[in-house]
Amino acid sequence: MLFKKATIILVGAPNVGKSALFERLTGTYASVANYPGTTVDITRGMAQIGDFWVEFIDTPGTYSLLPVTQEEKVAVDLVLMQKADALIHVVNASGICRMLPMTLDLIETSMPVILDINMIDEAIRDGMKIDTQALAAKLGIPVVATSMVDGTGITNLKAVIQGVLAGQISVKPPEFNQEIETALNRVAEMLPKKNYGVAGRIASLLFLRDFEAGKPALFANKPALKKDSPVRWLSLIELQELNRKIAAERQRQISELMPFILTATRGNQENFGRKLGRWTREPLTGIPILIGVMYFGIYQIVGRLGAGTLVDFMDKTVCGRFLDPLIAAMLLNFGAPDWLRSLIMGEYGLFTMGLRYAIAIVLPIVGTFFLMFAVLEDSGYLPRVAMLADQVFRRLGLTGRAVIPIILGFGCGTMAVMATRTLGTRKERTLATFLLALAVPCSAQLGLVLGMLSGDFAAMAIWAACMLAAIFVSGWAGKRIIPGCPGLFYIELPPMRLPLWRNVAAKVEMRLKTYFLALVPLFMLVSLSMWVADSMGILALFVQGVAPLMKWIGLPPETGEVFLLGFFRRDYGTAGLYDLAKSGLLDRRQLVVAATAMTLFVPCIAQFLIMVKERGLINALIIVVLVGSLAFLLSGILNAILISAEFAG
Repeated sequence: MLFKKATIILVGAPNVGKSALFERLTGTYASVANYPGTTVDITRGMAQIGDFWVEFIDTPGTYSLLPVTQEEKVAVDLVLMQKADALIHVVNASGICRMLPMTLDLIETSMPVILDINMIDEAIRDGMKIDTQALAAKLGIPVVATSMVDGTGITNLKAVIQGVLAGQISVKPPEFNQEIETALNRVAEMLPKKNYGVAGRIASLLFLRDFEAGKPALFANKPALKKDSPVRWLSLIELQELNRKIAAERQRQISELMPFILTATRGNQENFGRKLGRWTREPLTGIPILIGVMYFGIYQIVGRLGAGTLVDFMDKTVCGRFLDPLIAAMLLNFGAPDWLRSLIMGEYGLFTMGLRYAIAIVLPIVGTFFLMFAVLEDSGYLPRVAMLADQVFRRLGLTGRAVIPIILGFGCGTMAVMATRTLGTRKERTLATFLLALAVPCSAQLGLVLGMLSGDFAAMAIWAACMLAAIFVSGWAGKRIIPGCPGLFYIELPPMRLPLWRNVAAKVEMRLKTYFLALVPLFMLVSLSMWVADSMGILALFVQGVAPLMKWIGLPPETGEVFLLGFFRRDYGTAGLYDLAKSGLLDRRQLVVAATAMTLFVPCIAQFLIMVKERGLINALIIVVLVGSLAFLLSGILNAILISAEFAG
């Protein structure tokens, strides 16, 4: 059977379930999370819907067709420029009043639009009843209610998709009043007769809004508009007044819809989920809850269980008692030459360093971190941390929205730098990238540091104080040095809920798979490089060359090798530091200084490459030079302070 091809774009605000719907439709996991900013680029997947072979495209969240952040621009550009066969606008049932204005804008594009009212189970639980048939009749488009928790409505949605693709639905945009319609028609007549990828009506509407904002997105590359503006017949004041009237008219259209489609089945009672959601975002209760989450979730589970118990078991029992003797005996029995035994089981061996670091040391830590992170994100807690932190972050030149990439940085700095696209201004994106490179350790690095210092409260307190000081001082300085202002803070708050273990398991599996597909080959490559450098005497020359720098921060010359490893990956370098600590080569003071220096050290190669892509080569190099200089400067000062305070083992 020959299938017809079609393309459908999923669009909607952050955290309404687009990626979860994408997974349901295509079977392709798209980093589903219960907080905004998860999808920072487009994801494509294929599925058979009836007689059609459909390419579904998952887009980053956007609140309107006028993008503010980089992630919103990705979504809007795709909707406006790619000729899709249909659009599925996914909205949160509980916030339908706020999201319908974008539905009306999408209808203006004259493309077939399907409205998916998602999280209908949450709305029903809150006492809301939405008449989808009445809404469909009013809008003139198909409307489907769904829930990604149990798959409610997915079969109906697929049937609607098949019907839309098979036939032609007539989309008639709701009309504005006469004054606005006249202005839209006049602008449409004066726009250059070029293909903008969208209907002339929505092009006129967006041009009126965008021209006032001074940031033409759809028309940025149309030089004719700058010479002869279609709104030259309007003064700025008149243009602003016209936009105010357009916004008021949109709100009137929504207000007229609500009585027909929305009813309350019972009083708006505050259930436990809502109470917990409120407690987590109010300072009086939210701060103690956050401290508890950090203590039990990060310190106890990642630090003590992952980096302590599980690493000890994997390293000492699995590797030390079983694998090491087994592989050594196999090499001996097969008569392997000395160089091969050194390559596999030597100090920088492919097994003793490469596989052992990846499997025995890093795996237990990132596994426990990814588990805790998945539980927190699927519960809806992270956006509330963003609200709680907004006032603090504003002192650093950021907004609470920066909490999302910062928290992601504790998982992997590479993904976190990509997530800075969710920040509204260039100043915020640059400053967040700098802080991620400077003082936000990835999960493996954090777990190893916690594992090394967890038995010494004073040492851990000093390390934590140094990290906080580095963040706040650098943020305070960056706020004043980097030009620009922080953007407005707005974030969609999902309902608090018990984590869905299906989601949690899928997230942990996907992240571990992605992490190790990149990690294990790199660890093996670094081990091979170190073995070659050691065999040729290059490593000894490097250690000798950086010995004065190590002396400045009070560390033995051998730690130079650890920082070389950290250049490839900071978690790899910290694993080397972990070995030095376990072998007793570092005393108490040196351990604190080394942990601080390694945490503040330059970002790994992968993170640097993403920084180049997102911020540009010059900015990335400036950040790396600043971070490297600050790491050794602050570590040297810390070493001097600890010596004067007689802080020793």
